[in-house]
Amino acid sequence: MFSLFNLGLVCHITGIAMMVGGVLANFVAMAQLWKFLPAEKSKAQVIAKAIARFPIVQGLGGFLIISGGIMMMIFFHGLPMHQAWFKVKLILLLLLILNAIVTAWPANVLLKQLLNGENNIPNEQSKVIKVKQRITLYHVLQLMFFVLIFIVSVTRFD
Repeated sequence: MFSLFNLGLVCHITGIAMMVGGVLANFVAMAQLWKFLPAEKSKAQVIAKAIARFPIVQGLGGFLIISGGIMMMIFFHGLPMHQAWFKVKLILLLLLILNAIVTAWPANVLLKQLLNGENNIPNEQSKVIKVKQRITLYHVLQLMFFVLIFIVSVTRFD
């Protein structure tokens, strides 16, 4: 029989897979984009259009993570909220969100400017390098936070 816990766990794990998969897919696609930027902007723009869909998948994954977590909390009557491992997990989740806002968002704005701009942007190569470094930092931090969340969830220290 499928309980609220089982449904919550399926939603939670599916959401995690969607979010981590989105970050990994973004990382791989961005590696292709860097091969074409700034020399072949039209090819980079095509890749950027495909990448633009990844946040939708990640957002849906985030929704499933939260929904599944709430279902499991209801099933356990909020018991995990009082445990140290859960509080650390929530802090890591906030760091995931903060990383996306502080690191990725400004870099993506600059990337869009580079993709939509003229071919004669001053210091274009240095701007591309700066964006690449920021987006790479974003990917590394996101994956690190996900690994830490997995470790904390599996060990469930208290």
